[in-house]
Amino acid sequence: MFTAWPDVAEGADQAAASDLLASAIAERYFDDLMRWLEARPGEPEEWQQAAQFGDTLLWLTAGELAELGRALPRFRMPDGAPRLTMAGGGAAEEGLVDSGGVEAGAGG
Repeated sequence: MFTAWPDVAEGADQAAASDLLASAIAERYFDDLMRWLEARPGEPEEWQQAAQFGDTLLWLTAGELAELGRALPRFRMPDGAPRLTMAGGGAAEEGLVDSGGVEAGAGG
């Protein structure tokens, strides 16, 4: 499951709503990242190393970024899959990775 909205707004009302939605989603991803950083020491070493968290930037053209965006859907969580929970056990036991790019557990 994921949220979708137009890349380019059609009018001021839609632009304001789109900005508000993007801000809410960004806040959620930030919260997810902070939970990962707190849980990371208890996760298996292979997942800590694979997390790809850092300050590295991708230097892409608009075309390359679009290509990367087209490749991401194959890694998205299928509809109906359980959401990540950190309670009881570790994130790695869930076998999930947050689609926002934040490492959230072991793949399987």
